[in-house]
Amino acid sequence: FFTLLLLVVPFLTGLYLLTETRQAESNTFDNLSAVTELKKQQIERWLAERYADGQVLSQSTSLAEQAEQLQKESSIESGTEIVIQLRSIRRAKKYIKSISLFGANGTLLFNDGSAPLLTEIQPLLQRAKATGSVQRSDLELAPNGETVMHVVAPLKQAGSRGRIISGFVVHCVDFHQEIMPIIEQWPLLSRTGESLLIQRRGDEVWHLTSPRHLKAPPLSQRIPLTQTSRISVKAIQQTANQELSGTDYRGVDALGVYRPIEGTSWLLLAKIDRDEISQPVWHAAFWIFTIAIVATLLIMGILTLLWRQRENAHRLFMSTEQTKLDQLLQQFFNLPFVGMAIFSPQTGNFVRTNERASQITGYSAEEFSHLTWNEITHPDDLDTIRNHMRAIYAGKSDTGAFEQRIIRKDGSIIFINSDIKCIRAADGKVDYLIGTAEDITQRKHDELALRIANTKLKKNQEELEEQNASLRHAKSALEESRSRYVSLYEFAPAAYLSLSPTGAIERINHTGLVLLGLKR
Repeated sequence: FFTLLLLVVPFLTGLYLLTETRQAESNTFDNLSAVTELKKQQIERWLAERYADGQVLSQSTSLAEQAEQLQKESSIESGTEIVIQLRSIRRAKKYIKSISLFGANGTLLFNDGSAPLLTEIQPLLQRAKATGSVQRSDLELAPNGETVMHVVAPLKQAGSRGRIISGFVVHCVDFHQEIMPIIEQWPLLSRTGESLLIQRRGDEVWHLTSPRHLKAPPLSQRIPLTQTSRISVKAIQQTANQELSGTDYRGVDALGVYRPIEGTSWLLLAKIDRDEISQPVWHAAFWIFTIAIVATLLIMGILTLLWRQRENAHRLFMSTEQTKLDQLLQQFFNLPFVGMAIFSPQTGNFVRTNERASQITGYSAEEFSHLTWNEITHPDDLDTIRNHMRAIYAGKSDTGAFEQRIIRKDGSIIFINSDIKCIRAADGKVDYLIGTAEDITQRKHDELALRIANTKLKKNQEELEEQNASLRHAKSALEESRSRYVSLYEFAPAAYLSLSPTGAIERINHTGLVLLGLKR
């Protein structure tokens, strides 16, 4: 017992570690989700603002007309006004590194600021021309090592075939200055927490931002997709679950949460080292284990003194409870409302019966111990009982309910309503069977009497219908005879009349009326 008690301490400590580690990880995922969601909204809002800037330029009819005029005259002097506008836009918006004007054919007409990356811009111009909408590039490294993004705004003006594109305004946005602080800043107290902006390019995952724990410039950290244990690779490959665990770019176990940036192929990944989460839990577990061991040793000494007293009290309590339970079961088993029996599934013999069962069958409890259910069952009902028992033994059912006839000890036959319930052992085999029996002989006799009465009633009804048919036939014949009599009386060639004792005419036929000249 004491060995088991000592083993409980490391078990509980391990359980504490497991529970608290899961809780700490859950809390970490919640914190990472909150951080990621906040930064995701900030990035998406910033991107929406840059898209809106492009929309404003794209919808400017005056810029489109000026760009058209500049291309026709091929002189920068003729475009002084548009140049002034573009320069003022760049100066007003500090995040714009450069602003450029391209013709409808993709020729650079004007640039203010650092030189544009023409190889990166030309595909954007083609997409903007094809779609007629503002286009945005992926993140790129400028010659000075800064991370930039180009926004292309097509300049549209009305033409004979609708709105036509007269040129493009391209502004180079300083992503490094605007967004990098948002991504790199960690709002919680943590020595390993960091946010990364990642993107799949080909068969690799690119880190678009600089990692916190590695001195590497943006867009320089690339991880092949074949390294499936990397947390950034898992983020790229997963679609539903946004909570991840794996190794980071250093090969350190970490937990992470990612969110897709709407309108881009970027993912924002927030992660933290697993050791930072588990270290406080392990520290607390060590102290809990130490204190628990000391407390356990002290308690063991006290338990040694109280053990016997506890065991005696426990045995007394269990004995009392078992006695109460046995009494309760015995009272229930001996209820006079229904016959109850327990019998063996192997031999079919009755193991135990109550008083009501003896009253129903006429057999005593001693006589029941030498009988089987089949021996007191009417032979014509054996097949029904066997079908129910086969289903129980086959495991298809645990209960059976049916009506049957049994042969009492005095040879009389009575009807009972039987219910059988099986109790199975741990391996699923039938351990023993419990049966209940309710005497329904009187109900059966009542049903038989009712059927006989119904039969007699039906026969009487048939006889009554035959008598009614005979009466209807006699009535019809009488009506026919009366009709013939009336015809003979009324239209006889001689006058017929009936007189009262006083000589008054009570009845006269038609011939008499005619001879006497009377009316009826």
